[in-house]
Amino acid sequence: MEEDRLVEIPRSDWEEWRDLYKRDWPRHEIGFNVVQNYIEWSKHDRKIKDLVLYSLNGSWRENGTFVIIVSIRTAQVLELVDWDYYYIVMCEHEALLFDTFEKLNVRVGIARPHIMYFLPKEEALKFNVIIPAGLRLGSLEPRHAKIITDLWPHRETGSEFVIERLVRWNPSMGLFDEQGNLLGWCLCMQTGLMASLGVIEQRKGYGKLVVMAFAKKLAEMGRNLYATILVENEPSKALFAGLGFKPTKDINWIRNRERKFVEWSIEPYLALDRLVEIPRSDWEEWRDLYKRDWPRHEIAFNLVQNYINWSKHDRKIKDLVLYSLNGSWRENGTFVIIDRIDLYMHTLDESLDTLRRALELVDWDYYYVAVMCEHEALLFDTFKKLNVRVGIGRLNTMYFLPKEEALKFNVTVPAGLRLGSLEPRHAKIITDLWPHSERGSEFSIERLVRWNPSMGLFDEQGNLLGWCLLTQPGVMGSLGVIEQRKGYGKLVVMAFAKKLAEMGRNLYASILVENEPSKALFGGLGFKPIKDVNWIRNRERKFVEWSVEPYLAALGIS
Repeated sequence: MEEDRLVEIPRSDWEEWRDLYKRDWPRHEIGFNVVQNYIEWSKHDRKIKDLVLYSLNGSWRENGTFVIIVSIRTAQVLELVDWDYYYIVMCEHEALLFDTFEKLNVRVGIARPHIMYFLPKEEALKFNVIIPAGLRLGSLEPRHAKIITDLWPHRETGSEFVIERLVRWNPSMGLFDEQGNLLGWCLCMQTGLMASLGVIEQRKGYGKLVVMAFAKKLAEMGRNLYATILVENEPSKALFAGLGFKPTKDINWIRNRERKFVEWSIEPYLALDRLVEIPRSDWEEWRDLYKRDWPRHEIAFNLVQNYINWSKHDRKIKDLVLYSLNGSWRENGTFVIIDRIDLYMHTLDESLDTLRRALELVDWDYYYVAVMCEHEALLFDTFKKLNVRVGIGRLNTMYFLPKEEALKFNVTVPAGLRLGSLEPRHAKIITDLWPHSERGSEFSIERLVRWNPSMGLFDEQGNLLGWCLLTQPGVMGSLGVIEQRKGYGKLVVMAFAKKLAEMGRNLYASILVENEPSKALFGGLGFKPIKDVNWIRNRERKFVEWSVEPYLAALGIS
């Protein structure tokens, strides 16, 4: 019989592995959560240092074992761990672990008995979170990790890194005063548990407010709520129980005594830049950064507002990520947004340093279209540094018209024609006639038609004669007509510009530099060229097939 060994579970299998724990839901929900956590973390860092996810002999499909699920094989797995180093285990199976320690002559360092508390998400969604005047709730930032660590009674070497990583990569909740000072906090662990609850001042009600707000936030993300509380921590037990959390089981946090000296060097971790997703709860605050020097950053404002609006249609838009560099968006306004193949970038950092560092973290093995890129020199420098080849570059001019001017347009519709919003069925017509269409274009156009304002020109039979869409950054796009030289394009642009102006929007259009007819049309209506932008596509280094069917199904298209 072959000797037992620990076999790493490959990243390509993690989704299948995670889904094993849907069995007897929510009995194994924490097992599910911990695997899902590392699926999410792998999007931030494909090779997380000092992380290994083991099964026994590669048999995870048969037994679900990774030292969480109860099974005879769990003991075999524990006996293969190198206990010369120290680990901290959140353990439901303390008798099994202590037996393993006795067999392998491993000494216990610390054991802290806890109680696991549980609240169904349906109950948390009922919480009425009232924020006192002068306070605000929001996600934590990496800079808060040191404050939390310094006040955490169980800290040790490496704690600040662990806390900062949770802040960067997982949901969190902070309570702040008007000056932005941190008053209270709670984190979400790898297991999906609420943890590290803390406050600056006791008996102010800050802890209860943070727990309620964070529990509701996690529930809105579809999560049930769990917390582990030290058995002797009566105030926390009373707080959670008072909110409806129920004790479900005893667990123990157990640390062995290492038999080798290990010095954890945290600096290499903290020095590494990371793309950190901006949580939905912060998007309004993030958007408002771009009100500065209005309308200089209006397109960035529009882009974030677009995704705020879209999140009301679909809370989990597939293949959409909105990144900052190291969670520092409040300091520099730097973002990289990837929406399927579209890539948007912006920064308030005049040096462009944070944008450069963010672009270097994008996985350019896949292809993207950098939409209306104002920083082509920076992007081309990034490509050169990372050995990324340019596929296509389409130089455009950005045109602008103040809404006050568009409101003056006198739109006269000829007899037998009518203006109105487009319908999803028109997406195929527009795609078929669009000179820049490629695989997936019809979905992208249909999504704009469904979720954004649009303008169509129709004959008496309802046939489409002309159209214009509003893209994610609030720029008029995809102007087209069935027949040239009928004046349809001008009529559609005037009507759409006036409609958008009535919605309070300034008008923007991005036009290819060689497209003289469109430049003349927009110029004739008073639009002024304001800057050059480029639509840049890299050449992918991996084969990727975009399957549009899941998107269409999500939109309810049969």
